[in-house]
Amino acid sequence: MATTTSMIARLMEPGLQGFVYDMRHNDDIWKPLYGIYKSDKNVEYDLAMKAYGIAQLKAQGAAAAMDDAEQRYLNTFVHQIYAIATQMTREAIEDNLYSREAPQMSRAMKVSLREVTNVNAMQPLNQAFSPNKPMGDGQSLCSTQHPISNGVVSNRASTITQLNETAIEQGLIDIQYLRDQAGILLNNLAVRLIVPPQLKFTAARINGSQFTPQSANNAINPINTMNLLPKGVVDNPYLTNPGAWFIQTEAEALKYFERSPVRTDISTDPLTQNLTVVATIRHSFGPSDYNGIYGSPGA
Repeated sequence: MATTTSMIARLMEPGLQGFVYDMRHNDDIWKPLYGIYKSDKNVEYDLAMKAYGIAQLKAQGAAAAMDDAEQRYLNTFVHQIYAIATQMTREAIEDNLYSREAPQMSRAMKVSLREVTNVNAMQPLNQAFSPNKPMGDGQSLCSTQHPISNGVVSNRASTITQLNETAIEQGLIDIQYLRDQAGILLNNLAVRLIVPPQLKFTAARINGSQFTPQSANNAINPINTMNLLPKGVVDNPYLTNPGAWFIQTEAEALKYFERSPVRTDISTDPLTQNLTVVATIRHSFGPSDYNGIYGSPGA
């Protein structure tokens, strides 16, 4: 439906001092959490590879143990296009006394695209515990059953627990026991804690205090004093589970592919003379390496 003069009647009258456009929206707050790439394809893939397992003792005169490198599973990134459009009649454009405000409307369309980008960016974490949204290995992003050569590995809290100092300490221990596809231990260090706004104050107390939070004991808080989360706490309002929390590691857990940046197309219909503006973006978000995330859905 096109914007007609009746829909913006006040803009036909003199005397308006200004307009209220609240543009204090979120920036691309997802970017610190992602590896960012450009793409010139319809779809991108990550291939998980198994290298070589631990070396075996070789008896004198005996053959060395053999092992093979091999492919394991694919993670798929399908680029989708997102759009917002508006249309105005010729009369609405000509009779608008405040056309100087047009750039504000253009910015508002970009806000719309940024909002859907922020929403999409958190989908891998919002779906991290769902068996209906598996990675290429058939498991959810945070799972106790990621298959490797000699068994399974877990990047999920074994006991569903709320965010507290003990839970984070156990998570940091579990991260040190993550293994690659061949079963070799990874030197994979934690870097930050990711939480929804409901947990940001608890997270700040846990990470920011040199002493045990909410305790009269003069015991140190090793999470802080050992700098075990060097990039601190990130709270994101696009996380939908108010109790879920995640520890991000040095491994690249999440990837973003930009297929087409923000683009604005303007056209005029020759018959109706309506002006149409369409703003689009095309991208994909998804999990790449489960060793990059450790999570708990909360109590």
